[in-house]
Amino acid sequence: MRSGMRCLFLVLLLPLLAGCGAVGEPEPFVPSPLPRPSSTPTPTATITPTPTSTPTVTPEPVALGPDATTVFGPTEAAFAAPTAVRTADGLRIEYFVTSNDETAPGGSVTLFWSALGAERATVYRLDEAGERVQFWAVRPQGRLVVATRFEDRDTARFALVVGEGEDEIESILEIPLVSCVEPWFFAPASTDVCTAGPATFTQAAEQRFERGRMIWLAAEMRIYVVYDDGQVPAWEAFVDAFVEGETPESAPEFDNPPAGLIQPVRGFGLVWRNNEPVRSRLGWATGPEAGFDGAVQASLEADGSSLYMRSVDGGVLILEPEGAGWRTLEP
Repeated sequence: MRSGMRCLFLVLLLPLLAGCGAVGEPEPFVPSPLPRPSSTPTPTATITPTPTSTPTVTPEPVALGPDATTVFGPTEAAFAAPTAVRTADGLRIEYFVTSNDETAPGGSVTLFWSALGAERATVYRLDEAGERVQFWAVRPQGRLVVATRFEDRDTARFALVVGEGEDEIESILEIPLVSCVEPWFFAPASTDVCTAGPATFTQAAEQRFERGRMIWLAAEMRIYVVYDDGQVPAWEAFVDAFVEGETPESAPEFDNPPAGLIQPVRGFGLVWRNNEPVRSRLGWATGPEAGFDGAVQASLEADGSSLYMRSVDGGVLILEPEGAGWRTLEP
C-alpha cells in the first residue's frame, strides 16, 4: 500500500518536473519608440526682462555631451526610431531628433542624436540660407540643449555631421517656431520682434517739457522721463512717491517760470523739483499734463528688452534697454 502510494505520487509529480525543466521559445521583444517629451513652455518675462543672447558670430566648440544610453536608457537608445538615415563608407546616422514639437523664437530645444562608425560628431546651427553659423563638437551619441535665436522666424535649423570630405554625411533637423505668443497692443505691429508677454493696459498721463516729456503709468506707479537732448541715459524711470493730501503739489520757488512755460505739479512736479539733473535736462513744462488710456508691453530680444509704450497722441514710444535710446512708431 505504501509502495503503491509512492508510485502514485511519482506519477503525479513527473509532469510538473518536466514542465519546470523545459525551455520554451522567448516572447518576441518589441522595442519602445523614441521618447518625445512634452515641450517646455518659454518663461513669460516681466516688464523689464533681459533675455540671454544667443551668439551668432565666430563659432566655438563646447564640451562633449553624454552618450545616448545616458539620455534614453539602454532599451530606448538601442531602438530609437531613425530619422533621415544616412550612410557612407561605414558611417551611419541613426537619428537626429528633438524633444520639442515647436518653440518660440529665443526658446530652448533639446537635440538627440546617434551616429555609428564615427568617433566624433558635430552639431551645426544653420541660418535661413542653410549656411553653418555655429557649431558644437560632440560625441557620436548624446544630447544638447541649445537656444534658438530671437531673430529666427518660422523654423530653426540644425545639422548633425559625421565624417570628413567625400565621406561626410549629415542629417538636417528643422524645428517649427511659433509666432509671437502674445500680440502687440498696437496694430499694425510694424516691428519684427516678438512680445515678452501680454500688454498692460492702465490709466496714464503725459506732460511735455522744453526738452522731453514725462509719462505716468498707474499700474506701475512709475514715472518715465524721456529726454530730447541727445544725452545718455536717454530715458529714466522713477517711483511715483506723490501722496494725495500729504505731498505738496508745487513749490513757491518755481512759481515764476518764463513766459509760456509752467511748473509741473503733483507726481511729475515732485520728480522734477527733487532731481536737479532731471530739471536741468527737461527744462520747464510747456503745458499741463493730460490723462489718457495707456498701454505698455516689453519685447523679447537678444540684446535686452525694449518697452513699447502708448503716448498721449496715440503713437507708440519705444524705450531701448538700459536707457540707451528711444524712438517712436507713428500712430
